Amino acid sequence: EMCIRDRMWEVGGKGFSTMHPRNFETVMADKSSNIKDISRSPTHQATLCYVFGYALSSIGRNEEAEIQLRKGLEIDDVGEGYSYLLNLELGMVRYKKGDLEEAMALAKKASKILPEHHASWFLQTNLYRLMRSNKLKVLMFALKAKNRKNSIKGSAKLPRNLAYNDSFCIRR
Repeated sequence: EMCIRDRMWEVGGKGFSTMHPRNFETVMADKSSNIKDISRSPTHQATLCYVFGYALSSIGRNEEAEIQLRKGLEIDDVGEGYSYLLNLELGMVRYKKGDLEEAMALAKKASKILPEHHASWFLQTNLYRLMRSNKLKVLMFALKAKNRKNSIKGSAKLPRNLAYNDSFCIRR
């Protein structure tokens, strides 16, 4: 009987087979017990914080996402890329919570880290428009509706793992 994890490799309905040693369970138990002692690099830790924070933000668990993203920003010796992503995603979380000033500060910090990437500039532009308007609720609703339509069109052209497209997608 094929287990579920083996089925994920069955591409296109074609058959395949795997061979395991007779003492497979004991071999795997020995290997899994040694994994606990692996030390993680700052880049690996930042990756985990970003991925968990982004995933939690995507499903609306913003408090937990903020904890993960702030934890990632506290890690020393993280490269520009992860620092940029963590600041940008934390800015999105603060934006979704309604804290436009902190979201703007985080977007500015991100744009100083990597000024050539477009996502922080789109976030700043949209936040500036919202902050300058007296019709905040009307603009937020219109902006979300417009970006949702553009995001659906633009997302088909982008790889699935990109967080932002050129029209600045605001996730729910």
